Amino acid sequence: MPRRRDPKLHAVQLSSFLRALARTGNVRATACDLGLNRATLTRRRASDPRFAQKWDAALALASARLHAAREDAPPDDPCRPPPAMRDAAHLVQQPGGRLQLRADGKARRVDRAVQQAFLSALAATANVRLAARVTGFAHSTFYTLARRDPGFEREMGLALEWGCAGLELALIESFTVEAHEHDAWRHNDVPPIPAMTPDQALTLLAMHRRDKTRDLRRMRKRRCESEDDLTARLGEAYREEQARSAHQLRIEATDAALIRALDRLKEKPPIAPLPSLDQVAAEMGGEGSRGGAIGRELIDGSCNETRESGRPERDHATKRSIYPP
Repeated sequence: MPRRRDPKLHAVQLSSFLRALARTGNVRATACDLGLNRATLTRRRASDPRFAQKWDAALALASARLHAAREDAPPDDPCRPPPAMRDAAHLVQQPGGRLQLRADGKARRVDRAVQQAFLSALAATANVRLAARVTGFAHSTFYTLARRDPGFEREMGLALEWGCAGLELALIESFTVEAHEHDAWRHNDVPPIPAMTPDQALTLLAMHRRDKTRDLRRMRKRRCESEDDLTARLGEAYREEQARSAHQLRIEATDAALIRALDRLKEKPPIAPLPSLDQVAAEMGGEGSRGGAIGRELIDGSCNETRESGRPERDHATKRSIYPP
């Protein structure tokens, strides 16, 4: 019994795949260029005999066309592909005798630039398939490279950790009350009101006001409702209203705190520029004795000022006053 056909593939996609397959004869490269999954196409071929027949015909046509692309083929052969296709790819003969058009191996090599691009995309998305699609390679290529290269495996795991951490932080920030990802409409001009009659405007306002009065109607006792059910329903409505009020208060408090912080930043005096540390070190090294004398003079002067002011000087070692009161 044939299996059920895969409904994910559209007829337009299948036609595009067959036309491209007739040009290249490479199933994997054709599916990758069209953005289709090779396994999905293989399942469709196993369940659809008509599609399988067209598949084989496209492969045979591609093999004949690529045979004509050799140097011994006449230039006026209609099956001969254009020079751009011959320059961008090379022919490979399969064990069955068919020819297949494959991309140049030099252009499809996973070099350092491709690896760094994959790791950067992986750290930003935490999605191996999406990061591999950015580089133009299959995700299995990087899994194979990670198994062969311990260094790349370490960097790949680290990029995944960074991506997951970034997703967690973004998710946590979206839950906070100060998250403003939905207020972009405030920064735009309000669109004009559509044309309406006075009766339509009054009806619209009445409908909105009626929605506000529905909360009062919910407080009434419903038909066949017991006192316990009414109390539980009113209690739940009260808790929801309190939660909405507390959420609004948190938003207002956060906005006020942000405004105060911005005001303090504006009023904060500028920081005085400090001298170069190399210059200070040179002065201290060249005049060490003089610096020590100046330091002692400053300390003696501060002690004399303390005695003249009448305040007792404290011994920092014993934390007791030297002079009696």
